[in-house]
Amino acid sequence: MPAPQYYDNYDHADAELEQIFDAAVEPITQLLLDYDEAHPVISSFKQFLEPEPAEENNDDEIRKKPSPSLSAANWLAANGMDPTPELSVLMTHALACLMEAPKLMENLSDDEQTARVCSVGAVLLQLLAIQHLNEPFNLNGDLFLDITRDKAVVRERFQGLSALDLMLTALWDVRHGIVTLMNFKKNHTVWIEDHPPLF
Repeated sequence: MPAPQYYDNYDHADAELEQIFDAAVEPITQLLLDYDEAHPVISSFKQFLEPEPAEENNDDEIRKKPSPSLSAANWLAANGMDPTPELSVLMTHALACLMEAPKLMENLSDDEQTARVCSVGAVLLQLLAIQHLNEPFNLNGDLFLDITRDKAVVRERFQGLSALDLMLTALWDVRHGIVTLMNFKKNHTVWIEDHPPLF
């Protein structure tokens, strides 16, 4: 299956961007701890976690959403902010630092910390990656509004790897896990070199 090189999960490096991410760990940690709903990224995720309203024919029923940590990936996808594999690799170290930040570990439950880091934290890092392309750096969330509300940035998604995922699930039980999935993609993909954006 031919696929763009930036979808390869291996061998991505951008020293300058990784330095930007590392420098942002401390201010992002504070934002995740304060969790001020006035921040547009935080507000969006909080609203996404709210239970859905009851159906008209059953006022007592409220549809519960999954736990916050499980909802993070759904929220990213709903806002078009699920990162490409290339950007995921570059964000890994900064996200790991956020997961190990003492301020968060001491004040949040594991589930809540995971949710905040994997949702709001991941988006803030992605916004820095976009700003790295020649925008002023900030963590105020204005760019998030440009992307999600005003649809100022539209990313085309490559469907080939989704086809590989479907092929894998047809052949193996899910118990084989993510390692099997990554090896399958690695062995059945021909990477086409090009120079797309990171996000």
